[in-house]
Amino acid sequence: MLISVHIPKTGGTSFGQILERQFGPRLLKDYGDRPLSHPALARIGRALASAPGSGRRLRGFDAVHGHFLALKYSMVRGDVVTWLREPAQRVVSRYGHYQRDLARGKALRPVPGLRPGMSLEEFIEIPRFQDTCAKFLAGFPWSRVRCFGFSEDMEEGLERMRRVLGLELGPSVHALANPERGDAAYPIEPALQRRIEKLNRRDYRLWRYAREREGV
Repeated sequence: MLISVHIPKTGGTSFGQILERQFGPRLLKDYGDRPLSHPALARIGRALASAPGSGRRLRGFDAVHGHFLALKYSMVRGDVVTWLREPAQRVVSRYGHYQRDLARGKALRPVPGLRPGMSLEEFIEIPRFQDTCAKFLAGFPWSRVRCFGFSEDMEEGLERMRRVLGLELGPSVHALANPERGDAAYPIEPALQRRIEKLNRRDYRLWRYAREREGV
């Protein structure tokens, strides 16, 4: 069983398309939890409550991918994978996604502190958008993640997963990228970079752990 935790703005949509190409109807898309919409204790409690039934939920499937806490499938014997992104780049990308949704007139769910027209400097102060990667792995030992991928070098990550998991995943695909930037990094002023690092310490700790462990 492959358990793929899709952390927003890390390349998870592209990876989901790769998994769909590989597994077809044997892939379960699990996007119903919306974990960041709930306070920390509530989302962890919901994931733990779902864990005992997770094996039954996966009957008939070979892989699951979606926005869920890793804890939800902690009782399933399988390989957990996830993709990460340099945290400041991830936060700025999330802000850009929010701006594009506004420009398209998309109806957005209310988030405390979020309002139209706010600057990036204001956006990064909203707790909902801080330490996102660490929140998806809350309570789950990082050592149990079989393989980390990094959106900055998806081909290398796919090759590592092929080698570690024994899966032939095929070439990468690109989905939901900023159409104006593609794969280019966002320029971030040093003072803003320092502020993002201060507000996302757990994400940076996870990022550095994963990069060192994977040897990249």
